[in-house]
Parts: sequence; structure tokens; C-alpha cells
Amino acid sequence: MENQTVQDSGKNRTHTILLVEDFDDTRLMMKMWLSRRGYRVIEAETGYRAIAIEAGCDEYVSTPFEPNELAGLIESLIAARESAKPHVFRAND
Repeated sequence: MENQTVQDSGKNRTHTILLVEDFDDTRLMMKMWLSRRGYRVIEAETGYRAIAIEAGCDEYVSTPFEPNELAGLIESLIAARESAKPHVFRAND
């Protein structure tokens, strides 16, 4: 694969967001905004490069957007994913 400019900011965070933005300034601002909220951010400059990451996608948001609406969407996606997880209970031996 050609030079990949995907960067991973942060470690050991619970939820990961793939950020795809071709404008460097906008991508940096969004990365900082998401990181401050505790998300692990994987970023890519183009959709093509985002596809090479082979990460799953639950939703996408195009610009322009309202930050509060984005925050609400992220929280609802996380809640939906967590409620769909199977709960395993083990009996004591």
C-alpha cells in the first residue's frame, strides 16, 4: 500500500472514531475535540485511505455540522452498540 498517513491519537480509550477529513486544520480541530471527550481517534486524509484502514463504520457525518448534534449522535451510537452486546453470566462451579 502507498504511504499511509493514518495516525492514532491516544491509547487505551474505550471507543474509537474514524475521522476522515481532507483539510488539515479541520482534521486537527476535530481530532482535538474528540480526544478531549475521551475518544480514541484514527484519522485519514481521504476516503480511499480510510477504506485501507479496514475499520467498520456505523455512521458518517458530512460537513458542515453542529458539534452538539455530533456529540449526541456519537453517544446514541455507543449506547446502541453497548445495549446490543450479549451479557454472559457464569454460574459458580
